[in-house]
Amino acid sequence: MRDLAHWKGCPAPEPVRMEGRYVLLEPYDRAGHLSALWNDAFGGMAINPLLKYFSQDDFSGIEDFDTWLSTVQRKSGWVTEVFRDKATGKVVGMANYMRADAANGVVEVGGVAHGSAMARSPLSTEVHYLMAKHVFEDLGYRRYEWKCHSENQASRTTAARLGFTFEGIFRQHMVSKGGNRDTAWFSIIDREWPLIRSAFERWLSPENFDHGGATKASARRDSRGACAGGAKVSPREKERSPAVAAAIILLVVGIGFFALPSIMVRLGDISPWLAAGVGALFVISFFLIFWLRARYQRRKGL
Repeated sequence: MRDLAHWKGCPAPEPVRMEGRYVLLEPYDRAGHLSALWNDAFGGMAINPLLKYFSQDDFSGIEDFDTWLSTVQRKSGWVTEVFRDKATGKVVGMANYMRADAANGVVEVGGVAHGSAMARSPLSTEVHYLMAKHVFEDLGYRRYEWKCHSENQASRTTAARLGFTFEGIFRQHMVSKGGNRDTAWFSIIDREWPLIRSAFERWLSPENFDHGGATKASARRDSRGACAGGAKVSPREKERSPAVAAAIILLVVGIGFFALPSIMVRLGDISPWLAAGVGALFVISFFLIFWLRARYQRRKGL
């Protein structure tokens, strides 16, 4: 952790232009971006299922979308960045810096909306690499947050893929579209950023893509084994995993029900039934520990 003895806070995020290898991020301009977002990026009324987990009511047309976006920018201080695909020149999505706590160096990325043109491409990965890099390296923030509806599994998966750490569920956090919203919280903190940045840069390297634009391999994000670009498991690894699990199960059962009781009977004055009971307890304990570990990992989003 950095020395905070002389901490003076951070500048508030402002509209900024950022450029990567595949995408441009442009400060939102109503005249230049409103129609392009509505029609090109989000497909007009197809925006409502796309933004199913956003808290605002469904839009009845571009006017509602315009009013909503203008309101959150004006009243809530959202700083909207628009994504433009450099290859096609088309607007493909948006995200916002929001809920900035400049005094404590905390800011959230939210209102994230990826159009269909961003799917199965490096655009979304590079977009969030650039936004995080700006927060940590240009503005000096300590914490970068990602929050979403707890039922929005796609957003939760994306957050984990991009290097955010799952922190838990805020129960009954909001009323959203006439129903309850529990909110899943994720974050990246400043000391984690150098490792995550390196993984982003490896994954986004031209050497990681073939001539058709598909990824050749997934760069490792960090020591937990997640990937900045999404994990890709080889067919051999997929075939090997069940075999390894089966071998471990057979080994544990063999030790618990055969080897351990036999050794106990030979080395000590103990009945075969008691030895068998100890062996069974060993097997049950192993599988209980395995189950608890798996449950913990699911809860932590690992």
